[in-house]
Amino acid sequence: MKTTSFVAAAALTALCLAPAGAAIAQDADAAEKAAEATAEEAAPAATEEAADAEMTPEEQRAALNAEQARIAAEQVAQNEASTAAEAEYKAKMEAYAAERAAYEKAVADWKANVAACQAGDRSRCGPVQ
Repeated sequence: MKTTSFVAAAALTALCLAPAGAAIAQDADAAEKAAEATAEEAAPAATEEAADAEMTPEEQRAALNAEQARIAAEQVAQNEASTAAEAEYKAKMEAYAAERAAYEKAVADWKANVAACQAGDRSRCGPVQ
């Protein structure tokens, strides 16, 4: 009896571990692919470094200045877009405040007319339906 339960336990363990083994193999494949992708990304950087090594110091400086100018131009464009968006937002908020003020004035006028009408000033009553 003990042998049968041992064999059953071993078979059950093997069945449980089989999917885990497949998952481990898949993880290893994913890690290998990630390492290959990293190596491919590093290749252009190595090419750039080799190109930099072939450039004279003046050419390297000029290339760095051009890159810095490009980045500065992008920053200026972002700043201008941000300023434009801020101005648009401010204009919308001012328009909303004006609409809100007009609404509040209309409600106040209506309440005053209702109070005057109820007090006996029939000229401020609304049209009779």
